[in-house]
Amino acid sequence: RVRGDGALVGSGSVVFGVGTDILGSIRFPAAFCGVVGFKPSSGAIDKTGMYPQVPGFADSWNAPGPITRSVRDARLVCGQLADTPLDEAPPAKDLNLILPKSFPRSGDCNAIEQARDVAEHSLLNAGLQPQAEPFNDVGDWFNAMVKFVIPGIIDPLRELLTDKNGKRIGVPAELIRQLCGNPSIYSGLFMWLLQAPLIRPYRAKTLPQIIQQFETARTHIHAMLGRNGVLLLPTFGLLAPKHGRMNRRTIKLGVNKVITAHTMANYLDLASITVPAWKHCDPATGLPPAIMLMSAPGGEAGLFAAAEIMEKALNPSQD
Repeated sequence: RVRGDGALVGSGSVVFGVGTDILGSIRFPAAFCGVVGFKPSSGAIDKTGMYPQVPGFADSWNAPGPITRSVRDARLVCGQLADTPLDEAPPAKDLNLILPKSFPRSGDCNAIEQARDVAEHSLLNAGLQPQAEPFNDVGDWFNAMVKFVIPGIIDPLRELLTDKNGKRIGVPAELIRQLCGNPSIYSGLFMWLLQAPLIRPYRAKTLPQIIQQFETARTHIHAMLGRNGVLLLPTFGLLAPKHGRMNRRTIKLGVNKVITAHTMANYLDLASITVPAWKHCDPATGLPPAIMLMSAPGGEAGLFAAAEIMEKALNPSQD
């Protein structure tokens, strides 16, 4: 449904949409549709009644948030949904711009890096203080994320997956439906179900250690960011792919450098906003790249303030 909201907001059919983001499901439809997507930190918005409910540590990866046509609208919607009102935006000179070093990422086209560079310059020119920080452990975190996804997220979801008759979805029968073009579930989720037997045996004994690895990483990154730090990265290393090709680029074993940035907001429980860069569309396709900012929980006011500065530099004036 979130993917539909991205298209509806992008087309101007609705003012905003609301979805959930456990591994990018707000931010990547927003990025690919050229609009704004905001994932709050996990505890910022009450999740009572949210579907699906993901138990345990995986719940801290997930958050509801808005898809909108502007940063201003994302802030307004979030202000209505959040349990605690946003703080007053700090002045730009009081914000730290975290510029990651040694971050494992790659991009498919020059437009992505060009937009990132313009975003950085706009934030520095506005007065944000640059702060270069090493991110040498991202590859280890990403691999741990893949190992956690099956038992922590996919297995609980599997218990909820039923067909239109209320029967539990079985992998062999669903494989036939997928191949015949009559799927019961999203193909990306089904690919995770197919990979589960390859990952689970290695994962089952190490779940507590992996959770502790994430908890340690969260403590470190939250302290680095503080309440006034914002981290700048491209949302993805690719532009919107053709329909059906996203899974081929994102669901594979090993560190996938085109998606390392956006997944980090989930397993580290960071607030994250993606902003399109319509001034820097890829000449070959006309598609806009998207640039992302992240903050620690409690730093959302500064995140929105920085995102508005970046938005003005990356997009034509709306005046």
